Amino acid sequence: MPGKIILIVSVYLLLLITLSVFGFAGDRSKETADLALKYFTESEIETGAALFRHRLFFSILYAVPSVLLLSYLSAGAWRKFRQKYLGRIRSEYAAFFLSLIIVYLGLILFRFPFSLYSGFFTGKKYGLINIDIVTWSLRFFSSSIIFILLFSFLVLLFALFIKKTRKYIFYIPVVFFLFGIIYAYISPRYITPLFYETEILKDNLLKAGIENLYKKTGLQISEIYVLKTSAVHNSANAYMIGTGPAKRVVLYDTLLGKFTDDEILSIVAHETGHYEEEHVTIGLMIGAFGIMLVFFLLKKTARSLTGKDMEKLFHADMVPVLLLLIIIFSFAARPVGNTISRYMENRADMYSLKLAGNSDAFINLSVRLKKINKGNIIPNKIYSAFYSTHPPVLERIKTAEEYR
Repeated sequence: MPGKIILIVSVYLLLLITLSVFGFAGDRSKETADLALKYFTESEIETGAALFRHRLFFSILYAVPSVLLLSYLSAGAWRKFRQKYLGRIRSEYAAFFLSLIIVYLGLILFRFPFSLYSGFFTGKKYGLINIDIVTWSLRFFSSSIIFILLFSFLVLLFALFIKKTRKYIFYIPVVFFLFGIIYAYISPRYITPLFYETEILKDNLLKAGIENLYKKTGLQISEIYVLKTSAVHNSANAYMIGTGPAKRVVLYDTLLGKFTDDEILSIVAHETGHYEEEHVTIGLMIGAFGIMLVFFLLKKTARSLTGKDMEKLFHADMVPVLLLLIIIFSFAARPVGNTISRYMENRADMYSLKLAGNSDAFINLSVRLKKINKGNIIPNKIYSAFYSTHPPVLERIKTAEEYR
């Protein structure tokens, strides 16, 4: 494996471990602690921090050896395996697609014991999971296989354009955007129902409240659905999907009975803010621009980094190297992407406060969600700036307090 790739992998692992050290440290400032104790007990703060540290430890325990495993495969082990067992496949694209699936599936199998402990056993310990180990494992592998197939298909599309046209830098972002739009459409309608049952909301009082909320926006919704997530886990959420008169609101059943109607209206208003401001579309457009930038940089630096032109990276023998580069580029893009995500979340929070008009309900919702999910209440600022897609709960509470 080229020396520059080894250097980049080493820097990546160093940054990964350094950021994890910040993550373990948390936020020790007195101001943060005082605000946290205004809404949470010391026990709740420590529980959230302990769960976060536990999961962070196992994520690092998986991430470091998985990157080293890809590095080993990149050094020639995968090429020998591929030529021995897949060498008879004549189609270049079929070999590439199958190689993506096999290597990624290997990473998933390697990840399974870490996820089993940090996801299932830890979830059981903290009262977050409501299913047995067999069901959890089946769901883990089912969702992983769906992801692998979709990911491999998308990368195969990239390979087709790279091989067929010199203008792939312009076409690939379009492919990424359209793929994202299609996925955003099919995921809640066809993939989510594979894992959760749905039913129409039967609470007429809550239904009337949501309908009145939407009258203020001028939006029309076709129906309000309940996603039966409580059979699997205790996390609570809501979302909105659809266009035109076919729009629908979906509530996790964990919201019902545990949260007041005003709190549920606050989370519905928040999700409506995302919908009204086209955050999914904007996010995909920004992502498409990022993809264009990555391919431009890769085209300029691929030979220097890997000894191969970029077009040669999309070959069956180079799959481990390609996955390594995807991991590293994704890591490098996190601060920008997550900063944009937090900005959109802040926008949706302000939309919720204005539409629902109930700061107290918003604060109570934020506090209770964090308690139920046993989330990290006082995360480290440096770690959060790099990894967090949502603002810290205390920041969201402070926004609502200032809005009063």
